[in-house]
Amino acid sequence: MNQVKTRSPAPPATADEAHERDARATGPGDNHGILVLLEGICRRFSITSLGARISEIQENATENDHVDVVVLGRFKSGKSSLLNALLGRDVLPIDVLPSTAVVTRVVAGRRDRACVVGEDGTAADIDLGEIRRYVTERENPDNAKGVARVDVELAKSRIPAGLRLVDTPGVGSLHRHNTDVAERWLPRVGAALVAISADQPLSEQDVALLEELRPFTPFATIVLTKVDLLEPDQVGTVEA
Repeated sequence: MNQVKTRSPAPPATADEAHERDARATGPGDNHGILVLLEGICRRFSITSLGARISEIQENATENDHVDVVVLGRFKSGKSSLLNALLGRDVLPIDVLPSTAVVTRVVAGRRDRACVVGEDGTAADIDLGEIRRYVTERENPDNAKGVARVDVELAKSRIPAGLRLVDTPGVGSLHRHNTDVAERWLPRVGAALVAISADQPLSEQDVALLEELRPFTPFATIVLTKVDLLEPDQVGTVEA
């Protein structure tokens, strides 16, 4: 199992920018583009052992399918903030309360757009600024609006064609619906980033989630979030 800590996102290095430009230049289904972006993520967040296995993820992807990199974790563990940092844009809503209630999938596209897909199969385009109306617990409590997911395309982001980042509801809150939604996505995981907040100790729930992932993907990385909330001398203790 890999472990990585995150701080407040810093501007990407020149080398990373070059790799990301190469990744965005690839066409649909270009596995090389997927590899380029994942390698960039490994460098940016100092993931050492995952880099050697990226090629295995690449081989498991078909030419026409996306590789789903799913962000999982307890509620308020910083999943949406982590994804916004990876995207290089504040796209996913963040709240002081348990926020995400509905899955959001984000891919590269020719223009910015978002589409709400209902549980009844209906679909409707919305503005990016309207996403929170459909995916947050505050504005769509217990998914009363019957939303299956929100699909987002971004013209300017760090995602190459062929890779899809997936934001899931947090597990363990009072909203059982959120935990159920997250767990239903486990069989679709190509690779997983498990967000664990530095201001909360590793819990039995975190361990159980990691165990649940094992049958579906060997590519699970622990991302230690909110490290900048700790004192410098506390970081080593938390990592241990």
